[in-house]
Amino acid sequence: MSGEANLGTLSYLTISKSDTHVASTDGVDLQSENLVTERPLLEVPNLNGSRERNTALENVIARITPSGTFSFLPRSVQLNLLAELLLGGGSSVAGWYPTSSATLTPVYVNVCKANAKVTTNLYAEQILGVINELTLSSQQNGALQAEVGLVGKTSTRVAGVTPTYANISGKSPFLHSQLVVSGDLGALAPYSMKLSMKNNVNEEGYANSMTRQFIENGQFEADLELEVNFNDTTLQLIKDKYEESAITGIKPVVVVTMVYTNVGESNKTLTIVFCGTLDSPPPTMSGREAQRTTLKIKGGKDATHNTVKITVA
Repeated sequence: MSGEANLGTLSYLTISKSDTHVASTDGVDLQSENLVTERPLLEVPNLNGSRERNTALENVIARITPSGTFSFLPRSVQLNLLAELLLGGGSSVAGWYPTSSATLTPVYVNVCKANAKVTTNLYAEQILGVINELTLSSQQNGALQAEVGLVGKTSTRVAGVTPTYANISGKSPFLHSQLVVSGDLGALAPYSMKLSMKNNVNEEGYANSMTRQFIENGQFEADLELEVNFNDTTLQLIKDKYEESAITGIKPVVVVTMVYTNVGESNKTLTIVFCGTLDSPPPTMSGREAQRTTLKIKGGKDATHNTVKITVA
């Protein structure tokens, strides 16, 4: 019998607008994380008049790039925070929408590596940066998941904080079965929903430093995909939009409203109003089996709607 012990490590992740994280309020229901701080070496000519390699000429750090992704099952307070950090415009009461500002609210993300046996924190890496990407998705018989893409400015070793999860204890995640979809394409019962949003920030603001000196906001992009049943109502609505487009010469604009009502969190609601153009032609049916089609909408604002507006109440 082997005498080896496998202690392993667990990841705890906390997120906050403050660099001081609180165990009771900042923990997330983490599903996965891939946050890394890379320190690539500068490649320089090794001309030292010798057949041997001169390590002093190679071990030079070019830049420090903290970044990566993490995914978790968000509750209402975390969805409100994510919307603020990604979008920046609006308020928690009126709803969040893409800001016209060149700057985004900074966020501090701590990844704590803890001993799996005694749950004692060994260390935590704190990344200061901005949220560049956010994908909200759910599918039948599943929960709403948030995948966050982080672009970091600095990375620091800090004392770890073990979350107590008081902020989400006793509160269920938002479920796909709670989703109601309405709008220009009618009342839809989607098998899956995927909303992808990206700020396209400038990641190359290093100037004369190894760390990023600035992270500028970029062109906001958003895409919505809804997998739905192929039926006469859906088909006719899409055909009507495309016939309208053929007359006007403009891609058909649609507005879709999606509402999750979380009965497991005192009926908290997540409302997403999405505006854009149909990005796929009318679906066609083939075969006799049950048919599904994926409606793809490319985000964009019109005279009365922002590309996306997220309200948590």
